[in-house]
Formats: sequence, structure tokens, C-alpha cells
Amino acid sequence: MTAPLVYLEKFFQIQHRMKKPGFGEVLFNRGASSDMKNFSISPSQEAEVSSLTFNYRVPAHLCRNENNALPLSCLLAVFDDVSSWPVIAFDTLHRPGVSVNLYAERINNFAIKADSKLKIVCKINKIGRKMGFIELEAMDANDVVVAFGRHVKYLDGMGKLFETAMTEPCFSTLTPQLAKIFGKVYSSTDYSNTSLTETIPLSFEDGKGSFIVAENQLNPMGTLHGGAQAIAAELFGGMQRRRSTSTSSTKLKSLEVNYISASPPGKMLWLTSETFAKEENPNLNMIKIWKDGRGGKRTVVSDAILHWS
Repeated sequence: MTAPLVYLEKFFQIQHRMKKPGFGEVLFNRGASSDMKNFSISPSQEAEVSSLTFNYRVPAHLCRNENNALPLSCLLAVFDDVSSWPVIAFDTLHRPGVSVNLYAERINNFAIKADSKLKIVCKINKIGRKMGFIELEAMDANDVVVAFGRHVKYLDGMGKLFETAMTEPCFSTLTPQLAKIFGKVYSSTDYSNTSLTETIPLSFEDGKGSFIVAENQLNPMGTLHGGAQAIAAELFGGMQRRRSTSTSSTKLKSLEVNYISASPPGKMLWLTSETFAKEENPNLNMIKIWKDGRGGKRTVVSDAILHWS
């Protein structure tokens, strides 16, 4: 096993000791017995340089609509986590960073069905002192590319303590023990097999959406997962389109999310929408997620650009 994969294996073991539930458990059906239950890791031909390949089986509970297909926002959420792992493995300081921008596009409106297998190839274009740039391709069982994407991450600002914990010698000695201690304070709730509407129960009123950030929507850092925001945007956009008499398709061709500020658990969030160039392209719109900031002023958490087919 190559050095990056050895590091990732240790990383997943430490993450499993934390017993910290979150959105990753929804995406990957992570149970108590295994931290890698629904996916496996294997190096690509360029693994020693800048790329890793992940094999992913699509969980049925994430698929919806009449085609029982994986929504594009779910694939983007998987892209979020999967493209973060090679950054952790290859970066000399093993920084996970935070997302700045995520993009996913489906090729020829290909429907990714439940229980199908995807091979996701992540190629790191650059890891710098402050930024990381990753490209992704998702291939079906016949190695045909069915979707592609990109991920931009901000890597600076994790702090010296965090960097020390993620690098040797602490990573193999002290960090696992600390993870085991802190893991005792977290809930043991199993969020695998939870549907999207159960995971993100949106309310819809007066043309606006809302939801409260919950434990099963969090990333490992304890804030709202970028993939959960993408799914909320697609769910909200689909609700709007189904209520409209002029539009019928609720299938996304592409989705791009810009991340602006973090949101902790318990926070009430709102979703609003606007359409671009309605006369020319009614299938393109932006959805913003808001939170209450200081002095009652609303702050943008993220904005998503949705292109419906």
C-alpha cells in the first residue's frame, strides 16, 4: 500500500474512534462496524503523483424521483468528501481545508441508479500554501464518464495545533488516544439509511424555504456540510419548479455552489431564489442560503447556481 493510502487508512480509523455522527454517515452508509462500509480506496496510475480513485456504491436511500436515480446534488456532496481525502493524503501538512467552490455536471443527463457502482477519479491540479484545486470524474461500470466536477479548497488557517495533530509523530501516537477520549461525548445515533427529505426537512412558505441545521447535516468540523447545502438548494429549487405551471423538469444538468460562511448546529437557515434571464433561459436560477448575523442582519451562507435540463 502506498504512503498516501496508509495515511488515509489511519485517518479513517481515527475518524471512526471519534464516533461523531454527521452527513458523511448519510452519504456513505457508515455503520458502527466499519468506517468504509460502502466504498473502497484504490490508487490510480498517477496515485504517487496527484490522483486517487475511489469506488462508491450508490445507496438506495439517497435516490429519489420516478427514476430512482441519484440527484446531482448528492453526487456533488460525494465529490465534496471524496476529493478532500486525497488532499489530506498528499498535502505535507495533511490539511482538510474548507470548501470555497464545488461544481458538478451530468453528461447527457445520465441517470445514476441505486446500487450502481461508480469509480470516482480525483486529480489534484495544485496544492499550494493557501489553496487546493481538484478535478473529478465519475465513471460507470464500463469506465464511461457519466459526470465530472471540480473542487476549490482554502487550506490555510487550520492552526498550528491542528497541523501538529495531523502530522507525525502525534498522528500515530497522541491523536488516536485523544480521538478515543473525545469520541465518548458524541451521540451514537445511526444516520445511515436516512432519506434526503428526512435528513434535510425543508419548510416552504411564501416562496421561501427554511430548515434548522441538525447533527446529521454536519461535517467533521461541526458545521453545516457543503454537500448538505447543495442538496437543500436542489430540494428547494425542485419544490419551486413543481409549483410553477411554466416549468416541469426537476432534473439538474449542472450545479455550482460558492461557500461564503459557516453555519453551526441549531441555526435556522432560509432559502431564496432568483431566475436569470427568464425570457432567454428559464432553466437557470440562483438559490441563496441565509442565516441571521449580528444585529439581526442576514448573512449569506452559500449561493448555488442550478441549471435544469
